Amino acid sequence: MKKIQMMLLALFCLVTVLPASAQMSSDARRFQNRVKNFLNNEGYNAYVDEDDDLCFKYQGEIYWISLDDGDNNSVYVEFHAPGWNIQGKNHRAVLEAANQINKGKKCVKASVFENSVTFTIELFAYDPTDFCKTIDRCLRVLSSAKEDCIDYYENN
Repeated sequence: MKKIQMMLLALFCLVTVLPASAQMSSDARRFQNRVKNFLNNEGYNAYVDEDDDLCFKYQGEIYWISLDDGDNNSVYVEFHAPGWNIQGKNHRAVLEAANQINKGKKCVKASVFENSVTFTIELFAYDPTDFCKTIDRCLRVLSSAKEDCIDYYENN
C-alpha cells in the first residue's frame, strides 16, 4: 500500500511540474515555429524560453510573444514589451499615465502592478505569415506606448 501511495505521489508531482511546452497545442507550436523562423531570418535571434514564450531583442531590450489556443482554429497571441520600473514613483501619477496610454493607443494595454507597468498587444491570429507582417508595427506601437507613458508621467 505504501508503495502505491508513493508511486501516486511521485506521479502527481511529475504531472504538476511538467514544462509548459507539453500544454501548447500542435497548432500553436507550429505557429510559434513559423514566427521564430521569421524573426531569425530578420536577424532577431529568437529563442523559446522556459515558459514557452518566444523571446527576442529589439533596441537592446527583450520582447516576448506568448501563444495559446484561440477560437475557431485561431491562435491567441500576447505580444509583450519590457516593463517600466515604477519603484519610488508617484503611484497615482503612474496610473494616470497608464490610463492615457489605454485611452490613446489602439491595441495596446498598459497594466499597472506594484513595481512596474507592462505593455501588451493581444490578438487572435489565423496565419503566422499574416501575423509576421504585423511584427514591425507591433514593436513600434509597444515601444512608443512605453515612451509615451514615461513622458506623460514626467511632464504632468
